[in-house]
Amino acid sequence: MLIRDKLPEYHAQKGRDIEHCTLDKNAFRRRLMQEMHQRLTNLDDKAKRPTELPSLQAGHQPAFTDDLVQLFAFLEAFMFEQGVAPDKVYAELRKRRTEFGGYEKRLAFTEK
Repeated sequence: MLIRDKLPEYHAQKGRDIEHCTLDKNAFRRRLMQEMHQRLTNLDDKAKRPTELPSLQAGHQPAFTDDLVQLFAFLEAFMFEQGVAPDKVYAELRKRRTEFGGYEKRLAFTEK
């Protein structure tokens, strides 16, 4: 499991020592992809069964939001790893949303 950069220091300040290592670039990228896939799977599972999760229906979505936050954090880590500034990606995202819209209508091309 990947951990955030400041987590070892946080635990050290609390008097706890956590075992951790620094991954090489390839291992980090593989682990990052695995973690993103797991978060996407979690989100998909939760979205498939909203009746089992009253918090999703009531608009209180702490577990769902946590998975989204982690997914965004992993995407940002991937961007940094690839030398892409997240601010530029977010700016392009806003530009495309303004120009072409979002995905709220759930549209898709049909195959001919």
